[in-house]
Amino acid sequence: MYNAREIEKKWQERWEASNLFESDPDPNKKKKFITIPYPYASGTMHIGHGRSYVNGDIFARYYRAKGYNVLFPMAFHITGTPVLAISSSLERGEKNTFDKMRDYVAIHTSSREKVDKIVESFIDPWNIVKYFSAKMKIDLKSIGMSLDWRREFTTGDKIYNRFIEWQFQKLGELEYLEMGEYPILYCPRCMNAVGEDDIASGDELDLSINEYITIKFPYEDGYLVPATLRPETIYGVTNLWINPEGTYVKALVNDENWIISEEAVMLLQNQNKQITIKETFKGAKLIGKKCKSLENQRELLILPGTFVDTSMATGVVYSVPAHAPFDFIALNDLQKDEKVIKKFNLNYKEINEIQPIIIITLEGFEDYPAKIYCEKYQVFSQNDKDKLDKATSENYKYEYYNGVLNDSCGKYAGINVNEALNLVIENLVNQNKADKLYIPITKDLRCRCGEKINITILRDQWFLNFNAGKWKESAFECLDKMIIIPEKYRINFINIFNWLEKRPCARKRGLGTKLPFDNEWIIESLSDSTIYMSFYTIAHILNGENITPEQLIPEFFDYVFLEEGEVNEISIKTKIKAELLEKMQREFLYWYPVDHRHTAIMHISNHLSFYIFHHVAIYPEKHWPKVITLIEPLIREGQKMGKSKGNIISLADIKEKYSADLFRFYISHSADLGISVDWREKKISILKTHIERFYNFMRDQIAIVKNINGKYGDIKTKFAKVVLSKFIRYFIDADESLKQFNLRRYLQISFYECFNLIQDFKKFAEEETDFHLIFQIIYLDWIKMLSITMPHLSEELWEYAGNNELVSQTTWSEFNTDYIDEDLESEFDYINQLVEDIMNIKKILKSQEYQKIYIYTSEQWKYQVKELVFTKKDDLNQIIDELKRKKILTKDKHIISFVKELIKNRIWERKIPQIDETRLLNEYKPYIENKVGKELEINSNYDPKIKLSKAKPLKPAIYIPI
Repeated sequence: MYNAREIEKKWQERWEASNLFESDPDPNKKKKFITIPYPYASGTMHIGHGRSYVNGDIFARYYRAKGYNVLFPMAFHITGTPVLAISSSLERGEKNTFDKMRDYVAIHTSSREKVDKIVESFIDPWNIVKYFSAKMKIDLKSIGMSLDWRREFTTGDKIYNRFIEWQFQKLGELEYLEMGEYPILYCPRCMNAVGEDDIASGDELDLSINEYITIKFPYEDGYLVPATLRPETIYGVTNLWINPEGTYVKALVNDENWIISEEAVMLLQNQNKQITIKETFKGAKLIGKKCKSLENQRELLILPGTFVDTSMATGVVYSVPAHAPFDFIALNDLQKDEKVIKKFNLNYKEINEIQPIIIITLEGFEDYPAKIYCEKYQVFSQNDKDKLDKATSENYKYEYYNGVLNDSCGKYAGINVNEALNLVIENLVNQNKADKLYIPITKDLRCRCGEKINITILRDQWFLNFNAGKWKESAFECLDKMIIIPEKYRINFINIFNWLEKRPCARKRGLGTKLPFDNEWIIESLSDSTIYMSFYTIAHILNGENITPEQLIPEFFDYVFLEEGEVNEISIKTKIKAELLEKMQREFLYWYPVDHRHTAIMHISNHLSFYIFHHVAIYPEKHWPKVITLIEPLIREGQKMGKSKGNIISLADIKEKYSADLFRFYISHSADLGISVDWREKKISILKTHIERFYNFMRDQIAIVKNINGKYGDIKTKFAKVVLSKFIRYFIDADESLKQFNLRRYLQISFYECFNLIQDFKKFAEEETDFHLIFQIIYLDWIKMLSITMPHLSEELWEYAGNNELVSQTTWSEFNTDYIDEDLESEFDYINQLVEDIMNIKKILKSQEYQKIYIYTSEQWKYQVKELVFTKKDDLNQIIDELKRKKILTKDKHIISFVKELIKNRIWERKIPQIDETRLLNEYKPYIENKVGKELEINSNYDPKIKLSKAKPLKPAIYIPI
C-alpha cells in the first residue's frame, strides 16, 4: 500500500540526517552551480513559486545523477520596503494587514491565540523575517528540495551588507553610478522611490513610465496645455477637447498661466513644478472658445468631449481626427449631435466644416488612416471603446514604423515618423512651446503600504546608468554567449537591454545595505540581488568561522572574488588566517560561474537582466553566467491565482492535501517550460492513481525479481528483446530530453511510455520468465531515472530492492546500447502499426459478429517498384525505362500512378527497413491475435473485396468480413 505521507517524511529525515546535499569543492569532479531565486520572507509561498523551485531541483538532481558535483543553495531576500510596510501597517492598526498576516500564519500555526500573538510581534520587522524564513525552509524541505542549507543567509545580515557595499564601491569606481534628477515611481507615505519588490504585484505589472509631451497652445494670457505621446501630430490638429463636467484650473506654473485639470496639479507638483492656483471652474466654461495652433496661429475650437479623463495627464486633449481613431469618431459623433451643439451654443456649420488634416503619408492608404482603422474594427461610436483601443493601437504602431511626414509638417516633411518624433520634441522644448510630464503605464499602482504610487523627480537621487561606458555592450556580449531556454525569450532580454537607461538604485527607507559613500541611502532590493550567488560560495565559511562584518573590508572581496592582492597582506589587514582566505578563494573559483539559473519569465525585465549586467560589470568573462531556463506563471482551473479569488494553494498544503512526488510530477509534466501550467484537480486525481498503480506494480515485480540472476543470453523470445531494446532507447531519449531542459518530454518517456511498454509486455509476453528477466535488467535504471522527479517514492523502491546506499547518491551508468536492436524494433513497430490499424477499423464497425481478420501483404512487383524509386529518386523517365527493361510495366495498370505516389512522398529521404512481412506476421501472429481479440488469416486466397490490390510494401491491407 502506497502511503505517500509516511514515505516522504521518512526520506526527508534520512536526507537531512545524512547531510546528503551539502557540497564542497572536489578538484577531481566536474561541477554544476545551479540557482533559483531566493524567496522574499514576508509571507507564505504557493504552488506558483513551487514550479520554479521543483524544476530547479529536478535539474540539480539530474546533474548529480550525471556525476557532477552540484552546488544548489538557498537564502532569503528581505531588502526594501515590503517587510517594513507590513510592520508599519500593523503599527498603525490596519485591520486588513492584520487579517492577511493572520491567514498566512494560520497555515503553519493552528492555535488562534498563538497566531494572534505571532502577528502582533510583527510590529518588529525582523520578527516577520525570522518567522517566514523559518516556515519557508520547512515548506521547501517538504517538497523534497535538495538544497545545501549550510549556505543560508538573508540580505539583511551584516556580513552580506559588507558584500553589497563592496559591489557598489566597484560600480562607483567604474562610473556606472551617478547622482541626478530622473522621473521615478514614488510612494508619498514611505517617502521613497519604489520598484517591483515594493509595489503590490509589482513583478506582474508593467512598471514603465511614459514620457508625455505637454504642448502649450496659446490661449488668452496663457496656455491651454494638452499632453500627448505623439507630438509630431500637432501639424494635424483641428480642435481641442475638454470634458465639460470636469474640474479645471487656471494656475501659475513656473511663471506661466496654464489651464489644466484639477487632478493634474498634483502630478505636476510631484515633478518639481511650482504651482499657484488662480481660478477653479468647470470645463463647460471653455467650450466654444478658441486657442491658437503652434505652427501657423490657426484658430482652434475648444469642443466638448465627455470621453476626456481629467485624471489622466493634464485632462486636456488636442484632436487629430485624421490619425487618431478616438478623435475621428468623437468628431463624427459631435457633428451629428445637434442637441449637444445647441446645448453649448456652438455653431452647427462651423462644427461640420472641421475636416481631418492628413499629415502622414502611408503607402496604400487612400483615406484618413483613422477612418480606415475605425472601419476595419467596425467602430460606430465612442461607446465601442474596446474596438477603439484596438484600432488606435494598430493605427499608431503602423504610422510610427511606416509613416512619413508630408508637406504640412514644414521642415519635418519627408522624415520618417519614428525619426521625427524626437526632433519635434527637442525643438518644441527648446522653444519653450512644450514641457514633459511623466505618467506610469499601469494605472492605480499601489505601494505595499497601501498608498497610491505617483511619479516624482527627486533631486540628488542615486542611479545606475546602464548606458555608461561599455556596460551595455558587455551585457549584450554575455547574452549572446548564453543559452536561453526557451529560446523565444531571448528577444525579451534584447528589448529590455535596449530599453534600460537609468534606474534608481537606492531608497531613503527600508531594510538592506547602506550606500558605502552616502549612508542616507539604502540600496534597493533589485540592485542588491544581482550577484548574491557569489556569496553562496563563502557564506558557510564566514558563519562557521565567526568572521565579523568589520573584517570584511573591500580588499577581502577583491582577493576572494577577483584574485587581487597578496594573501599575507590581506590576512594582516582583515585578521583572517591566510589559509582561510585561500580556502574561500578556492571555493569561489571552483564553483563560479553560475552554470544554470532557473526562474519565471516575469523576472526577465528586472532580476535576470540586472543579474547579467552586474556580473559583466564586476567579474571577468570567465565568471559570466552560462544558462537561464524560464517558466510561465501557474494558473488554477484556467484562472489566475489570487487571494481575492480564494484559489491559492500554499506549498504547506502540498504534503497535507496531495503529496510532494505527486506535486513534483504534475508541475513538471503538465506543460513545457514556455507554457503556463494549469493546476486542475481532476487531472491531479488521475495522476495520483497512475503513481499509486506504478508504485504497487513496481513493488510486486521487485519482490519477484530481486533474487533472480538472469542474463541477456537467457532471453527466449524476440518480443522480449524488442522490449529491452525499446527500454534502453527510451532511457537514452529521456536523458537527451533532460540535456535539452525538456522536463515534460523526459517524464512522458520515462514514466508513461516506459510504464505502458512494460505493462503491455507483461500482458502479452509469451514466456513469463522473459518478462521477469527483462524487468530485472531494467528496473534499477528506471528507478534512478524517475528519482530526480519522484525522489521519495524512488528511494522507497530502491531500498525495497535491497540497496543500502540512497538512490539520490547514485550516478547513472551508461545505458547498455548493446541491447538496442534497430531491426527488431523496426519489425515490432510494423506489427504495432498493423494492430493500431486493425483497432481503428474495429472502432468504426457497427457489428462485432465476425471470427477472422484477413491480412494481405503487398504483391511482389510493388516491392520492385519501390526499390527502383528509392535508387532513381524523382527521375520518372529513368524509372519508366527501367520498368520496361525489367518487364514490370505491364504487370498492372496502376504501376505509373504508384510510381508517382512514391515520388510525391520522396521515399528515398527515409530510412526504409528491410522486412519479410509474411514471415514476420506469422512470427507475431499469436501476439496480434491476443491484442485484437480475433483469429488472423494471413495472405488467404479468400479475398472477396480484392483487398490484395490495396496492399503496399510495409502497409498490408486488412479485411474484416461483417
